[in-house]
Amino acid sequence: MADVFSILVFQGNLDPEYVLDRMSMLELHVLVKNLYRAKQDDWDIARQTIFTSAKVMGGTKETNPRKFMPLPWDNLEGSTGDKDPLPTKEDIERLKQKAKEYGTRIKNSNTT
Repeated sequence: MADVFSILVFQGNLDPEYVLDRMSMLELHVLVKNLYRAKQDDWDIARQTIFTSAKVMGGTKETNPRKFMPLPWDNLEGSTGDKDPLPTKEDIERLKQKAKEYGTRIKNSNTT
């Protein structure tokens, strides 16, 4: 548990008090699973810089930085990171309708 704490505090820049006293296990799971996203922009900038340098110096004939230096999240585009597809418009409409139904039920139960 100490390793998880140090990762969340030092790499994730979270408040130690929050991690120790208030964080739920669900939050812990989600944060640890997606911690790599905190540094994703830095890695993308580094890849572009290295690619540009290699291109200018004649070190590569590759035209795509993603093929030149693949990163783990490149293959996750268009998904949630769990290899699940993004929700379709039909899914979104169905969920909106369910939310309206639940909201109406709760409103009606509060008035009785």
